[in-house]
Amino acid sequence: RSVFAVAEGGNERADLAGSVGALLHAIGQSSGIETDLVVSGSPLPTVPRIQDVLYSVTKEALTNVAKHAKADVVLVHIRYGDRRVDIVVQDDGVGIGDLALRRYADDHLHFGLRHMRKQVLEAGGVFEVTDGDESGVTVSASIPLHR
Repeated sequence: RSVFAVAEGGNERADLAGSVGALLHAIGQSSGIETDLVVSGSPLPTVPRIQDVLYSVTKEALTNVAKHAKADVVLVHIRYGDRRVDIVVQDDGVGIGDLALRRYADDHLHFGLRHMRKQVLEAGGVFEVTDGDESGVTVSASIPLHR
């Protein structure tokens, strides 16, 4: 609980990479899934709302991995750019069905995916869910630093 309490605070208490690192540690401890975090670029001052959205998306994606993916490994990549911040959550699990990929935006069975997409779009960003090249699912979110 204390890890999540610190991480939930967004920009005031922890940066995005630190918060996501704490999430990955907690997921790894509770599920046994091997986790890895890759951070590229240099963090720029961002609006706390952007960090909150990206943290929320990452948390939901990791929750989905732990509950549904039957994955051995999950990788989170945070890319800080001059104009945007990107997060990619990738696992090596069982993947997601074609029907779910086509319909999750409107399907009431996939509330978590719909909610992630809505948050990112409301922040002016781009959200995508794809099947991995060989296995698993990739969740990507990209949000501009300034609208």
